Amino acid sequence: MMQSKAWLFEQRQATLWNNTSRGGQRGHFWFAGENPPTIRNRGELPRAAFDNSAMIHYYVGDTGSDSLKLEISDPAGKYSRTVRLDPQKGIHRYLWDLQFDAVPYTSDQKQAIEAMFADLLARYPMNAVAAGVYELSLRTGGFEGTYFLNDGSQEWKRPFGPGGMSRGRRQWLDGGRSR
Repeated sequence: MMQSKAWLFEQRQATLWNNTSRGGQRGHFWFAGENPPTIRNRGELPRAAFDNSAMIHYYVGDTGSDSLKLEISDPAGKYSRTVRLDPQKGIHRYLWDLQFDAVPYTSDQKQAIEAMFADLLARYPMNAVAAGVYELSLRTGGFEGTYFLNDGSQEWKRPFGPGGMSRGRRQWLDGGRSR
């Protein structure tokens, strides 16, 4: 092994821990131990959700290369994960998050997804605006410009509020020519 450029050691069996609660109260604060290194907590609480991983041990000798890749795949070769590893000489440990790389959708899958979204949009339409008047405001560097957008379905009634048009709004509407 020491004369080889790289070596994958025999790996321990990975354990998929299930994060469940039996409904108890507070015992986990007093009777909880440390998680194994393959468990990464997502939060600070003892019963916080966690992520599983598997330890992969490997050795790197004199490879003469500045890159090292590890490919993990299922037995059928359908799913895989390729990761870049530390090419530094020595014994290393990689914690695999038990995830594969995303697989591109087939054309049949894409069509099925598009049909599903078309069906959902037909059942639950997007929130379209109702006919009316809408206020647009633009603010920058102490200046505020406001304009009212009318879709033509309503007549203008006091488009600038009860006080009329402010100087800033007048400047905005006539391109800054008002003084």
